[in-house]
Amino acid sequence: MVIFHIVYDLNEFMGIDINYEVGFWCYIGKVSGLLFIIVAGISSNLGKSPIKKALKLYIFASIITIISFIFFKEEYIRFGILHFLATMTLLSVVLNKLNTYWLILIQLISYFLYRITQSIKITNPFLIPFGFTYYGFVSVDYYPIFPYIIYYILGIFIFRLVYKRGNRILPFEVKSKCIEFISRRSLEIYLLHQPLILAILYSIKLLQKLTFLA
Repeated sequence: MVIFHIVYDLNEFMGIDINYEVGFWCYIGKVSGLLFIIVAGISSNLGKSPIKKALKLYIFASIITIISFIFFKEEYIRFGILHFLATMTLLSVVLNKLNTYWLILIQLISYFLYRITQSIKITNPFLIPFGFTYYGFVSVDYYPIFPYIIYYILGIFIFRLVYKRGNRILPFEVKSKCIEFISRRSLEIYLLHQPLILAILYSIKLLQKLTFLA
């Protein structure tokens, strides 16, 4: 996700022609987002105080909404990945208590609701979190409940089928302080990486202007 955001920023803010809407970089962005959601579904079984965690995520998500409105105007983030994860963290209190059949049913219903959201346009912005959008809707980060709850529940399945039984997805154990640090500080990294990337890029841009003037 960090790499995709670097590519996005190079295109949008540095004027470097990199097409991130189709092809390789588009897939990198989509896959990284889905993996983020799946991992969140897996870890939902491990964390404590989900309501407290959800409120924390909602606060950060609201801050991101305000900042994105200042910088992106019409494309500001209404319901991005942090809004989604905050909502899923709340719902995980119920989801993790349901048996597999109920979760599969929720996935199927979610898929059909997603198909409905693609064919209906709305005027009420309060339905945006569920996947309903209006004509001309654009957002730099949009992860509605439908269909992405499907991938969150997939993470819950992976936990039950693999980690709850004491197994691993990989046949070997990966020991790395770097990976351990990233996994423990994923929220902080997500919140800080974009401002840090932009600060570096704008510093480079400023240095280029100063060099040109000199």
